Amino acid sequence: MKPAVNNQLGNTTVSDQSAQAALVGFTVLFFSVLAIGWHRFFATAIFAPASWAIAIALAVFAILLARMVAAEKIRVKLQGHEKDVLSDNYWIFYFMVLFSISALGTMNTEFYFGEGKVVLLEAIDGAQQNLDSIDSIAPKILTNPQLEQKQATINRLLSSLDGEISNANGGNSCGIGVSARKIIQEIKVELPNFREFSGAGVYTCSGSEEKNKALSNSYKKQAYQLLRNDPIFVAANIAQNEVLLNSVHQRVTQEKAQLDAAKLALGSGADSSLSNGDNYANAQHALESAASSYAKMRIELDKASSTPFDLPRTISVASTRQLGSFAQIIPSLLGRMGHISTWIYIVFAILMDVILIIFFTRVMRGAQQTGNMNYMSDNNSTERDLGFLWVNSR
Repeated sequence: MKPAVNNQLGNTTVSDQSAQAALVGFTVLFFSVLAIGWHRFFATAIFAPASWAIAIALAVFAILLARMVAAEKIRVKLQGHEKDVLSDNYWIFYFMVLFSISALGTMNTEFYFGEGKVVLLEAIDGAQQNLDSIDSIAPKILTNPQLEQKQATINRLLSSLDGEISNANGGNSCGIGVSARKIIQEIKVELPNFREFSGAGVYTCSGSEEKNKALSNSYKKQAYQLLRNDPIFVAANIAQNEVLLNSVHQRVTQEKAQLDAAKLALGSGADSSLSNGDNYANAQHALESAASSYAKMRIELDKASSTPFDLPRTISVASTRQLGSFAQIIPSLLGRMGHISTWIYIVFAILMDVILIIFFTRVMRGAQQTGNMNYMSDNNSTERDLGFLWVNSR
């Protein structure tokens, strides 16, 4: 029989040859999409060679399942419906297994290359908003309203004192005059230990600019030192809070700079793989760093604040962590069901299976019809048709 089969393969029509070429081309595309998608599933968990080996095996198995679905559909049509309903519906089981394998692989490839950048950019925007929030709320929760009012009053009085020292009463006499002493008494109401420096008096303003400045700065230094020793200041841990406030601002600035750099690189579209050092990996690293820093700052502010404040405990980066891995694809897709692109990916995954089955069916029917032309005289033509079909579809 084999020589006859080989002869019939050589007599295929142009249409059959075109269908065979289309099948080969689409099979290569199908294989590539599935292999890449399944490789991404395991790439973050196992070594690359092992990941590729599993991915290739699953892609080949999916192609064989598509071929089996096509063959089963042809077999059922040739033999007609039998009493064995289960036998007539084998193709449904094959298709379900095929879709389970191909859909995940196809959608993972689509989602990774189509939505990976979008997911990262959205996460960066969200992280920057959280960082801005913690930077803006820190001064509010680390300050004491009573002390703020006291400090504002002292600053106003010190400014007036500076003006009197530099040009007392608007005349040509500088230093500590009557008006300056009156201001000093007002400062003493806020800071009881505030004192007028001994030997201070009125002198000619001309040529005394440096002296005026030094005297004014001395009074400011005394006032601020007394303010730091004020019971309200000490009880409110203002000194420690100022250090924390500066630290929060510096860390926020640093993290936002890294996120800006990652966002700029993603926007350039130069790379879209997860290799070390590429744009995706840099963005993921920047997001992880921002999330870690934010969580620490949130805890520090919580400890320093005497009143509760409304800020998220963490920056959510779950959608970007291990982007493309098996653990993330389903939650990521479910979380983006409101996006039209997600539905396009699902439909495309189904179409990939259906189109491959159609191509297999077309080629196998062409082979079966060509075989019928030479085996028409056989009384058991149906069985020979099926035998020919399986031989030529291998």
